[in-house]
Amino acid sequence: MEKEDNHGYSGQKQQCLSEHRTRTSIENRLEGDANNLQAEQCLDKLYAGLLEPLVEKPTAKYIADTAQQLVADLNDKRKTDSQLLESFRQSLEQETARMFKTVQQQMYQSYEVQSALVDQKLQELFACLDKISATEAELQTFRQSLKNLFQEMHAATSPELSQ
Repeated sequence: MEKEDNHGYSGQKQQCLSEHRTRTSIENRLEGDANNLQAEQCLDKLYAGLLEPLVEKPTAKYIADTAQQLVADLNDKRKTDSQLLESFRQSLEQETARMFKTVQQQMYQSYEVQSALVDQKLQELFACLDKISATEAELQTFRQSLKNLFQEMHAATSPELSQ
């Protein structure tokens, strides 16, 4: 039997818990390293910007040129964003067109299957209607024959009643 610690865990359970803690710790460190790398990159950019020599007494031309450069950089970033957005729009349009074609094809396939069933049911319906029409015609013929029979019987019995 395995020896238990003061928390009631056996040696094997302790080892599993230890491995889990180690894996979690490594995953957390890797995630932290990724965040640290991003932070380090931001700091490097800031540091590079600080290495540029500052003008002790900047002139209006220097400030205007710097502002113009900032505006140009901003416009470049906006242009890049616009291009990215346009690319995204085109990708969405292509995906939408592809999905539309897929749905359309599935719809037409469904129509073909349903059309075969509808055609079969229509044929059965028209066969029933033909039988009904034939039965109605026979009934009409029977009625006419019955009417003629009653008229003949009435005509035959009428002269005898009048005598």
